[in-house]
Amino acid sequence: MAKYDLYNLSDSVLFLSKEDFYDLIIEICGETEANLIRIQGIQNVQSFIRCKDYFQILNIDCEEVDKLKSVACFQSRNGDYVVKQGIKLNLDNLADALKTKHEKFKKQKKNSTRSSSNSNNQTSCSNDNDISLRQKSNETTENTNPSSNISSCTIDSSQLNWKSVHDHIQFIQDLIEKFSQKIFHSTILKNDQHYNLTVTQDNSNLKALIKCQCGAKLVLPCRSKTKTFVLSNYYAHLTTTNCYMVDCVNKEEKKNKKEIQQSSSNSISRKRTNELINSSETDTSLNKKQKKN
Repeated sequence: MAKYDLYNLSDSVLFLSKEDFYDLIIEICGETEANLIRIQGIQNVQSFIRCKDYFQILNIDCEEVDKLKSVACFQSRNGDYVVKQGIKLNLDNLADALKTKHEKFKKQKKNSTRSSSNSNNQTSCSNDNDISLRQKSNETTENTNPSSNISSCTIDSSQLNWKSVHDHIQFIQDLIEKFSQKIFHSTILKNDQHYNLTVTQDNSNLKALIKCQCGAKLVLPCRSKTKTFVLSNYYAHLTTTNCYMVDCVNKEEKKNKKEIQQSSSNSISRKRTNELINSSETDTSLNKKQKKN
């Protein structure tokens, strides 16, 4: 049974360190990714999310790193090493999830501290009026544990967010858009354009099917505990197969890039031509004046 869910991480995951931290990477990413982080001495989540480049160490020429390169990279015939796309995406997805969790945790803690401060201010106020005293007593009872109230509200809103099929569709579309930004230069994959997404619900059972523009059909597994869908098989289809849609997108991006470069080159050429013409006209004008004189 999985211990961690990338899309439903608890607050406690932010405080993992050493072996517990490496276990998190192993379960969500894999042994190779964990070894890549371990060899750099990154021992906790906080250090991990502050790291700007996990793969810079692979440029170092030493025996220990060479062993890691053999499993984390492809080696070209000229001797260059290229990090495997899956390993890069695994660590990027984990880092994105942990950074998002970290920001939410900081906001929740700030709101909780503010609520506690307001509650203490209300408790410290005194009033001789009996009615005011009773009102104060009721307010104190309601605000005895503001942090737990915030927690329960968070859980309720989270549950509400996953009641409609539309919410699941929006969630999947957002993930695919975010993923496409990692594998393409400027193209964002859109539903009903690059793929067709269908989500159905039969009582408590949820099903999701993606039909790629290339014709491939992929069923998205659903986590029974969190009722969220796993998109790893669709990501693998985009990055490890000869998908016709991906080829078309890449060709279109290369074409657009070439047109932009050509347009820029033409613009520079026209500018230089105009400068030469202006310079020639100026020289001609000066020569005429000199002849008259």
